[in-house]
Amino acid sequence: MKKQITIIAITALLIVAGLSGCFEDSPTPKAKAQTVYVDDDFTSSTSGWGYDHFNSIQKGIDNVSLEFGTVNVASGIYYENIQINKPLTLQGENRENTIIEGSWTLLSGTVININIGFIKYLEDSVANWVNISGFTITNGSSGNAGISVSGNHNTIKDNRLLENNYDGIRIHGRFNNIIENEISNNSHNAIALGLDAEDNTIVDNTITNNGGFGILIWSGRNVIENNVISSNLAYGIYLDYGDRNVIENNTISSNFEYGIYIDPPSVNNSIYHNNFVNHTENAYDNSSNTWDNGNEGNYWDDYGEKYPDATQINGIWDTPYNITGDSNQDRYPLMNLVDM
Repeated sequence: MKKQITIIAITALLIVAGLSGCFEDSPTPKAKAQTVYVDDDFTSSTSGWGYDHFNSIQKGIDNVSLEFGTVNVASGIYYENIQINKPLTLQGENRENTIIEGSWTLLSGTVININIGFIKYLEDSVANWVNISGFTITNGSSGNAGISVSGNHNTIKDNRLLENNYDGIRIHGRFNNIIENEISNNSHNAIALGLDAEDNTIVDNTITNNGGFGILIWSGRNVIENNVISSNLAYGIYLDYGDRNVIENNTISSNFEYGIYIDPPSVNNSIYHNNFVNHTENAYDNSSNTWDNGNEGNYWDDYGEKYPDATQINGIWDTPYNITGDSNQDRYPLMNLVDM
């Protein structure tokens, strides 16, 4: 009996010692890289493969640091639908040759989702402070978008959103910036601002030849400034449930029927220093909005036709321009095009 007890005791000591050794020898998990690199030419023989070098943008995003990491993407064509749910910078080498081409998937047909994706949405995962620049983004599937933003303080800058099969950019959230992008030849709207998209800035974009509205606004307190909005197959800008937006210094030309169309209850919007050129009707407003800044209004290419007897004083026509739809007026219509 004593012999058996001794054997059991020795065996137990060996097991404990072995387990202790396992714990002592367990390596500390390697921290995720602050900067990762993606190139479609990288392979498993590439130095840093699987840690900070990848041939998939999604793998780069998944493996970069959780706090404001950077994913640098070399030029190439990447056939991916991308999900982003943490703050980071996604930087393409250049927007002409760094191409992300999406496809339809069970979760989403949007090419780049910033916190939308069915699973991420259920987990209430929020992606703020995401910066995306330097890409051509194309082939978002029907009913989806090239980029869908659901979060705050994100910046989409210096990209091309081309030939997506619905919207170019779709926004839900606040304090997002859409800057210096080319948004063209998408089958529906170039930019759509949802009901919860407030305090966003849309500046210096070229928005042309889209199959729907240039900019669709269902929200308030957004700034739409210095954009070229031209040759879209619906109105240049459409406001519905949009209030307290500022629309200034845009060139809005040759869109289907209307340059801008405002439906109630869109009120207290300010529209001034814009060029309205070559529409069946340059503007329609069936709500209560302001069409000048108290000193200067907008340039209307049909002003001379509507008011042939008007005279100008210091570059301002002396007769207000009546906005079709209700009783709104541009009280200080400009004689000359606004210099952008």
